[in-house]
Amino acid sequence: MYAGSSHEVVGAAIKLFAKQCDVATSEYKAAAVVKQYQVCVITGGKVDVAPASIAAGTVVCIAASEAKAGQVVPVYTSGEFNHEALVWDSTLTDFTARRNSVVSSQTINVHNLPL
Repeated sequence: MYAGSSHEVVGAAIKLFAKQCDVATSEYKAAAVVKQYQVCVITGGKVDVAPASIAAGTVVCIAASEAKAGQVVPVYTSGEFNHEALVWDSTLTDFTARRNSVVSSQTINVHNLPL
């Protein structure tokens, strides 16, 4: 269950968070189909799949569950995430590219998990 949400997401345990930190959640309508843990952007009050290159000042979020276009989807709007647990644009294949794609975000950070 997510803060302020009526959505309950149950699945296999994964290491979604990379560090202990405060996490904020919210809900928006999906502009397109989004997958659980997909890196997304909030534009025009809706959640959409993040492109490979995210413009500075764009609000980045992580979809907490899957949703079809028009459905309400809970999202993480802040946190420290394990980049390997997230769903990325298919052109972002390594950690450096992934981290750099969200560098403009002030609230979403991605990390490698410590060994």
